[in-house]
Amino acid sequence: MRQKSQSEEDSKLRTALENMRYAACTPEDIAFLRTRVVGSSPSAPSFTDPELRHVSIITLWNAQKDKINELGCERYTSDTGQTLTSFYSFDRPVGGDGISKSKGVTAILTPKRKEALWSSPPCTSDHIPGCLKLCIGMPIMIRHNDATELCITKGQEGHVVGWDSHEGSDGKLFLDTLFVQLDKPPKDIKIDGLPLNVVPIPKSSTTVTCLLPNDKKIVVHRQQVVVFPNFSMTDYASQGKTRPVNPVDLSHCTRFQSFYTCLSRSASASGTVIVQGFDPKSITKGISGFLHQEFRELEMLNIITELNYNRSLPNEVNGTLRNPLIRSFQLWKKNQGIGHIDQSWHRAIKWGSLDASIKEPEVNAMWNTSLKFRYSRLPVEPSKGKNKTKIRSYDTYITEAGASQEKLATEVAKKKRRTDADATDVGPTGLIWDSVNYSCAYDALFTVLYNLWKTDTLLWTEKLYYTPHMKNLCERFGGVLDGRITFETARDEIRAELSSISATRFPTGSDNTIIDHIVSELTGDANFGSVVYKCSQCPYISPPRRLLTVSTAVSSGMTDAVTLSAALELTRKRPTNRPCQTCAEGGVEVTLDLVSINIDVPYLFIVSIDSVHLVPSLVLDIPHNDEVAKMQLCGIIYGDGHHFVCRIIDESGTVWYHNGIATRSQCRQEQTLTLLSDCTWLKKSGEKIMVYCIYKRIT
Repeated sequence: MRQKSQSEEDSKLRTALENMRYAACTPEDIAFLRTRVVGSSPSAPSFTDPELRHVSIITLWNAQKDKINELGCERYTSDTGQTLTSFYSFDRPVGGDGISKSKGVTAILTPKRKEALWSSPPCTSDHIPGCLKLCIGMPIMIRHNDATELCITKGQEGHVVGWDSHEGSDGKLFLDTLFVQLDKPPKDIKIDGLPLNVVPIPKSSTTVTCLLPNDKKIVVHRQQVVVFPNFSMTDYASQGKTRPVNPVDLSHCTRFQSFYTCLSRSASASGTVIVQGFDPKSITKGISGFLHQEFRELEMLNIITELNYNRSLPNEVNGTLRNPLIRSFQLWKKNQGIGHIDQSWHRAIKWGSLDASIKEPEVNAMWNTSLKFRYSRLPVEPSKGKNKTKIRSYDTYITEAGASQEKLATEVAKKKRRTDADATDVGPTGLIWDSVNYSCAYDALFTVLYNLWKTDTLLWTEKLYYTPHMKNLCERFGGVLDGRITFETARDEIRAELSSISATRFPTGSDNTIIDHIVSELTGDANFGSVVYKCSQCPYISPPRRLLTVSTAVSSGMTDAVTLSAALELTRKRPTNRPCQTCAEGGVEVTLDLVSINIDVPYLFIVSIDSVHLVPSLVLDIPHNDEVAKMQLCGIIYGDGHHFVCRIIDESGTVWYHNGIATRSQCRQEQTLTLLSDCTWLKKSGEKIMVYCIYKRIT
């Protein structure tokens, strides 16, 4: 509850919310809530109140939210004298042939289907709008965590102050960047060239499943700025907000939790507005027995925590698990002879007597190693004879059950040890250098790949399947995560596998391994793009040759520091000294341009650095077809001809340093990066220079 005043009405709202938390609202509570329903009486709230104009309404259904937003856009433009500008999503079918293989899902984009997708509400396309209608000053809500350090987070509210857009080939407007003035951000944001708390929100590319009007599904890659008009929000999206004016629609709420979520956003009773009538049954029928038990146990844990904080917790109250701790607290209360343990609790969860409050809770069977069997008869099992049964002795059953229970306890203990070990790890996991068979090249590369794979094991096991060697590496990673093998064992097994192919390229002992050989063998030669020689004066285009693979070399060709992003941009289209023979025959001297054509972008992009002047970029934009793929830096490998080390950049932007000799299985935390950080210092690690930058695809 977020009330900031305490009038008589505020006290009634607070009491109603306290009772609502346990679905135990009284007739007095219901009578008070009905006074906050919009109506014609002088004391009832009215939508003619200017404070309610354009305030977002909390509702339950997404379809209802989308319709309110649509009507709210029209009303806002009418009030402000503006016109709505429609920005359409750029949709492209999934799959090379445009057809998805999933049953009942089609992905052929005809002009008619494009129009159907654009006219459908966002709730039919994974909440990414096909058509975004905006005007200056319109309230919006951000629906994606694009940059948490800039307060561009899911659920953040704001107002439109401008945009960048372009017109497509079919005459539709497509939004490139939306500029938003943030409303009450957690901190002030100042970006060079923009007013205070104004942030740019670029378009993003997402795979969405859309529902057509004929109930057929279509899977598309959709490019759109992921925001909504903010004239309505769902109860889920409203969580965590404090609203001085809080209009809510409770007509479709069927659970007391939804009622509580909607109404508890209010900062005052006078600001609480219930749009239409509601059914009070959900907030008066009480809670289930399981919730009774949960609320009671939480109250007891709260008492135990308070006693422990005040250093007055008796020694008798102890336990490493929840149930034993609560049981010891109950027994201590009983031995003290202190009446009820629930005198200050809400009436809905109080016990009827002290004996009832000391009732032994159920013990989680997974941790109960003591065997207590109660049978009305002995268990039976079929015998080999026809239509006969054989009765097992009680002792035999106990022995078998004990063995099964012991096996279960052993597995649980193993799992707990692995969990405890993971909990004590600080930062990413690294490989320990093998001083017999020098392993630094494997250590640096595998440490980056393993910590990337751990962020989403299912996704990366699928996306990293470039070669059988990489597939085997992911399987070893699974064994490391499950605790079946050590990280070093996984490395050694893959190393032996590569060495069996070529002992010269993948040596053992103290001979140094060339890291390029490892990268090449793991990533293979899958082609994602090509380059052609193209004339700017005539139609001549040369046959394509392969360019973009998982591992690609980049050189700046300059003596000054240049970012990797800029270097890649230079390689996409650059002049050459090669003359155009077609133009030469006509007496014109024209040199050909080298142009890159990307048909797709790999999810893992390992950039081999061929220049000491290149500075790593945190994000790369790589165009392919009519889209732009965003790549995020997740690792850097350094070398000096004798030893390799690496840096890992995690999801939060924190940089971790790993050296298999010095830091061994741990990684040392360095700095935390943002999109505005100067990354020049990442060019080197001590005397070692950057040899690889490793990127992961995020859109």
